[in-house]
Amino acid sequence: MSIATVIPERTRRICAEVNRSIVRRASTLLSKSRLQMVLQAEEGMEVDGFSAFTLNSSVKHIDLSRLTVPWRMLTLAMMNQQVVVKKFIVVPEHKFYVILDLSRSMRYPLMRVYGGDHINDKEIPQIHSAKLSLLKCVAGAIVKAAIDSGYTVRVVTFGAKGIVTHPAMRHRANLLELFNDIDDYMIDATQKPQYEESLYEDVARKFMDTKGRFAFIGDFMDPAYQWDEEDAQRRWLRTLGFYRQWALNRPLGIFRINHYAEVRAVGNDIRLRGRMIHPMGDRCDVDVERTNHANETIAYEHFTRCIHRLRLQEMWERELLRALRSCCAGFTSVNSRNHQKILRAEIENVWANLTGVRAMTAKFEK
Repeated sequence: MSIATVIPERTRRICAEVNRSIVRRASTLLSKSRLQMVLQAEEGMEVDGFSAFTLNSSVKHIDLSRLTVPWRMLTLAMMNQQVVVKKFIVVPEHKFYVILDLSRSMRYPLMRVYGGDHINDKEIPQIHSAKLSLLKCVAGAIVKAAIDSGYTVRVVTFGAKGIVTHPAMRHRANLLELFNDIDDYMIDATQKPQYEESLYEDVARKFMDTKGRFAFIGDFMDPAYQWDEEDAQRRWLRTLGFYRQWALNRPLGIFRINHYAEVRAVGNDIRLRGRMIHPMGDRCDVDVERTNHANETIAYEHFTRCIHRLRLQEMWERELLRALRSCCAGFTSVNSRNHQKILRAEIENVWANLTGVRAMTAKFEK
């Protein structure tokens, strides 16, 4: 499904301009002085055997130590395939995975945008600070930095279409194309809503023993709606155990991306107003992936329901931080209100821990 066929022309132009703006911002979040080139031999490859020289072989890969003819006969030996060249493979430690949560909760508060509604000028700032825009910004910065540093990068997405590993990128990344693909993904998930199982545990199980470095970007909101249920608590504490093991096995940096309305502290202003306004009519008061109200709008949330939801979120957040902050290469929480102040510093910190600390590199390479 293409964004051009289901989104009004004006909304489509707004989304395109927002994506271009995010590309520009993402390209500046990690300065070149912070990038650390991967220590590589032979273009980031390891020797994986030898083969006879052919016209397609690179001269610089000739193994001179195995040369059996005098130097003056080298050209003739190459023609007769008497010269061997080294074969190389990409070493696992040079792989960098950027894992993106594209479950429907990540679209907040842009349900109307992806549903095809018209957007007015006053709502444009909400698009720039939406969860998905922050996810794009962090993902773009990490992908670009990893490629510029010599890593082979794979973007992994998970959501309504399961866990999808995208083709490897080595020399350049088209961030605008990546962001447009994310928009198309969310349009499809919004236009054709379906029940979505949480895949957080599945992702950890799949990659916890995979060699490489990992940046995980998601909202970690599923348990916040279920934290008053004992079965859900046990299930998510088990999931956190898998993430801890993943972080102990491999360099893992985690970015928790949220909207302020999801994770704000409980304050008297909610009680005084008696309600909380939901931006753009979208709703974070229900688990949108597992409810029949997924595409309904709500202007206000009653203060008693809002406070209960935020209390559960606070309890879940304490468990999340206790489990992951000490063992990850970096764990940071970014939301729609604090991102302007902390995003650059937090990305640089996580990036440095993932790639620039020799003690950590030695710990994880096996």
